[in-house]
Amino acid sequence: MHSDLLTDWLRDAGFNITDQTRSGRSSKNAGEIDLMVRNATGTPVTIIEAFRANSCGDKNTNISSHINKLIHDYDTIGHEFNFIVVYAEAKDFVSFWKNYNIYLNKLNSKQEFINTYPLLSFDDTSISDKANLKIGLAKHKREDKIVKIYHIVVNMYKA
Repeated sequence: MHSDLLTDWLRDAGFNITDQTRSGRSSKNAGEIDLMVRNATGTPVTIIEAFRANSCGDKNTNISSHINKLIHDYDTIGHEFNFIVVYAEAKDFVSFWKNYNIYLNKLNSKQEFINTYPLLSFDDTSISDKANLKIGLAKHKREDKIVKIYHIVVNMYKA
């Protein structure tokens, strides 16, 4: 439901968005990309991978799984930048964001992370001054290029 709304907002803003396309590759079967942004001719420009999370501890495997899908399965050509949208459903959003930063900065040491394109850095961008929206920037080494993943974390907790 959240991704449907995001798709509608992006389309209303004039972006060419395809959702749940049967593209990319997966170790088991064809992957399902959440959202793909395309240019006017239909060529893929960037991918948006979205997921829900209610915690972000050291043993979390959900985050690594989605990063793996994005950079290893769906982005087969190495876009300059992609996006991860996290619909955070944690009671304490401030702690969630702090733990998310810690988790990402330890990503390369996570057993479940496929380290083909290692994380070089993850930083809070401070782009957003909103209380319930945080944006981080991950830089990964892919071949001889630096590819970026913007992590947009939105507080979706309802008491």
